[in-house]
Amino acid sequence: MAPLRVLHVLWDLDIGGNRTETLHLVRHADRSRVEPLLLCGRRPGIERTEEADALGAVWVPLARKWDRGFSAAVARHAREMRADLLHSHNFNGHIAVALALRRMRPRPAFVATVGGRYRPARSTPFAEALYFLYRRACYAALRRADGVIAVSSAVAGLLRRRGVVPSRIRTIPHGVGAWAIAGDGSAVRHAFSIPPGAPVVVTVARLDPMKGHSVLLDAAVEVVRALPETRFLLVGGGPIEADLRAQARDLGLERSVIFAGMRGDVPEFLRAADVFVLPSLDEREGFGIALLEAMASGLPIVASRAGGIPEVVPDGSAGTLVPPGDPVSLASAILLILGDPAKRRALGEEGRRLVEGRFSLGAFVRRTEEFYADCVQRRGSGGER
Repeated sequence: MAPLRVLHVLWDLDIGGNRTETLHLVRHADRSRVEPLLLCGRRPGIERTEEADALGAVWVPLARKWDRGFSAAVARHAREMRADLLHSHNFNGHIAVALALRRMRPRPAFVATVGGRYRPARSTPFAEALYFLYRRACYAALRRADGVIAVSSAVAGLLRRRGVVPSRIRTIPHGVGAWAIAGDGSAVRHAFSIPPGAPVVVTVARLDPMKGHSVLLDAAVEVVRALPETRFLLVGGGPIEADLRAQARDLGLERSVIFAGMRGDVPEFLRAADVFVLPSLDEREGFGIALLEAMASGLPIVASRAGGIPEVVPDGSAGTLVPPGDPVSLASAILLILGDPAKRRALGEEGRRLVEGRFSLGAFVRRTEEFYADCVQRRGSGGER
């Protein structure tokens, strides 16, 4: 049987779980089953990456936040490669694929991955109204898909509530490969002038309100009061960086909080840390792939009980879960782990075992490719809709 020709459609390569997931599927595809091609939009401010270029990505220039020409490009490239299936990986990508398929006969199968609820980074009346319309268009597109991948059961429930046919939903959690754990993170500690032996708390996430960095800074005040040498490493960039820097100054945390920016050497930061924190606020956190990377590195987790996080981090096993938006509980959990080296080691070891057993990269790719075959078969037997 010939491999399925799969066009992966990604609106842009901004940092996030959907980018990581897409690159994994292209890089680690079983070429006897799937021939992948990556199609990426390139909008102002989002750089193309050597990583995507090395995978043979095709780039489509985007003039604005929504560019209707992107759907035409999707249709054109799908025809040229004679795609059996189009797989969209983010918000605008779902809409673009649905529009592209209107231009195509015969129609390839359509699979979409959904990582959480869509909300604007900043809540203003205009942004909320715009995202209301975007969400309606997006869920309309998802209802036309042959298959929708939910990254967690929490996301699957959201899709059912939005009218996606349950039989077309497949829950497939992200996966990560084995991470080298050698090294002590000394290079990162030296680069940011972190004293030897100082406790380090790290978070790797886009600087977006829903990620809960503001709550983490409030919690940091209590942690630093108890352990003055503690450093908080915030890895990532995003729309609220200036706000968070101002909050850190107002709280007197200039010495304790380090804004590391966007980094390509995340494993080094994880090795430098004692605990990983993800204080996301709501169901927009469909999964949290950074949690898997931290667990694979042997770090204990403190995270909020929000969205799909409890499906990744069993409370009390690989880490501790706290109520979202609660800086007091967050600080207490961080201090408890920092103060107990044996507990840190036990939680880290359990997290690594959990990733190896339930969230391996191989299982993620295999399950996704099996779903492709099911969806292509369904489209072939069901005819045009």
